Amino acid sequence: MLSGQAAAQNGIWSIGPKIGYTFGAEGGVTAGFEVSYFPNYDALPIGYTCDITVLGDPSRLSLHLGAEAYLIAGLDIGPTLFLDRGRFYPGVSIIPFVGVGLLPYYEFGVPFDHPPFESVGGYLKFPIGSGGYGHGFSVG
Repeated sequence: MLSGQAAAQNGIWSIGPKIGYTFGAEGGVTAGFEVSYFPNYDALPIGYTCDITVLGDPSRLSLHLGAEAYLIAGLDIGPTLFLDRGRFYPGVSIIPFVGVGLLPYYEFGVPFDHPPFESVGGYLKFPIGSGGYGHGFSVG
């Protein structure tokens, strides 16, 4: 087991904006922000993600918490809370992505008790970490 300082040295944060398009009658342009954290990136690029996405106006948004694995291509899966004009819908999102820096993505979202949807777009991610990654920012 690594000490807190050693584990923090291997951790990496990846943050940035996202923009995309959701298909369908209720679709449109989406925009948001995502934060990912990989606690031990050197050993295994598996981490956690949190993103918020707005569809058109603030009364239509989603908050996604996921687990992701990444090595050039990645997959993010986890629960998502959808807000649509004052009504909440819990659900799940599956988001494959690929790339470094600029990452195109596809999202398949399944709000429970609401029709599923598909989105495409891109993340512009900036790594912030230590141990030779990002900009040398220390999280520990």
